[in-house]
Amino acid sequence: MKHMPGDVAEGFVGRFSAMARVDGRPVTLSGWRVAVKDQTVARKVADLLGGSVFTATHGAEVMTERDSLPIMVSANDISLCMALRSGNDSWHVCDGSTLLRPEGDRGTPCGCASGLRERRAAARAGRGAVPEVTIAFRLAGAIRLGAFVLLSSSWDLAASIPLVLATMEDCRDSSLCTLRLRREEFTTSGGVLVTYKRPEISVTPQ
Repeated sequence: MKHMPGDVAEGFVGRFSAMARVDGRPVTLSGWRVAVKDQTVARKVADLLGGSVFTATHGAEVMTERDSLPIMVSANDISLCMALRSGNDSWHVCDGSTLLRPEGDRGTPCGCASGLRERRAAARAGRGAVPEVTIAFRLAGAIRLGAFVLLSSSWDLAASIPLVLATMEDCRDSSLCTLRLRREEFTTSGGVLVTYKRPEISVTPQ
């Protein structure tokens, strides 16, 4: 099996993901996968979360043994938008009511449905934007290791973000949160049971 590397955006030491590609096919993992730029960071992540380190084209990857971990995150480091993209190009990015991009149309009505259920139906039909959730955070057990990022298009995660931000509203600094992989399953119309894991974030009660 060949573990494929993941891209790490500028400004972050690593990227967390619930998926990996094995022999070219997407595979749901039992624990978090962390793509990093530096082997030293990879080893420290593996020491903290358990798991194995693999060499990748642009650094290293850690297949961890943890599906839940404490993180430190501030409200300003959580963002949610809706986007329609073609390859690396984005031709519609909005906040659910007004356009953010293209720049020339910024501030104009985006035309998306008001409800999340309707937006999801439009996306499934190929005529609607999908959520893009970005969470920048630090590992609670290794703050000095640097900032990591989670990028997700999970509809369930997107639906939870307003409540998470409201819970963090009175906190001036970073909040202790739990980032976990939640197991879900459904049966297709053909009777096949499908199991997968989706990201979930919750604020830890103080």
